[in-house]
Formats: sequence, C-alpha cells, structure tokens
Amino acid sequence: MSMKRYMITFPSVSAAAYAREKLKKSGFYSTLGKSPAGMLQTCGYALYLDMPYIRRAEAALDQPMIRPGGIYRIQPGAYEKIR
Repeated sequence: MSMKRYMITFPSVSAAAYAREKLKKSGFYSTLGKSPAGMLQTCGYALYLDMPYIRRAEAALDQPMIRPGGIYRIQPGAYEKIR
C-alpha cells in the first residue's frame, strides 16, 4: 500500500491542535505546522498526515467542533484539493 501525504487546513492553531488530539485518539499520527503561504486568505495552520487513504481520518474529524478549511493531497509542486 503506497503512502500519500495529506494536509488538512485550519484557521487557527487552537483549531488545528484540537483536531490533532481527536486524530491521535483515533490512532492517526499527524504533525502540526503553518499552512503554505498564499494557501488561505488568512494565516492558517495545517495538520500533515502520511497514509494510504484519507477517508478514515476524515471520519475521525467529522464532529461539530471541527471545521477544516480544506483537505489536500500533497503532490510534487502542487496541492490537490479533495474537500
């Protein structure tokens, strides 16, 4: 199974940290960092994950208190928006 790199963006560091804790409780490892410059209209933060499929992580974040700005698959030189 080939690993892919994903990025989930959030408007604030606190929102990203909260989502990271929810992912961790569901067994997913992620790293927290700033989103790429120019990706969002405001400065934002992102969780980065390496996994074969993003669907299970998306399901773990499907909660009223978690509102990602976007979910992207990271490809060489590009970001493909998934949601």
